[in-house]
Amino acid sequence: MTVYVIVQLKIIDLKGFTEYREMVSPQIAMTGGRGVARGAEVEKLEGDS
Repeated sequence: MTVYVIVQLKIIDLKGFTEYREMVSPQIAMTGGRGVARGAEVEKLEGDS
């Protein structure tokens, strides 16, 4: 089953986030997960929010 997770983060503790990312990335990879896109600018196509 393919699952896409879309996340928008505001990182306020870069050191803590870096440590978290280093711990979680191998766990995601173990299940075949991978990043598809990172750091892209968001373009609102429609709606008010």
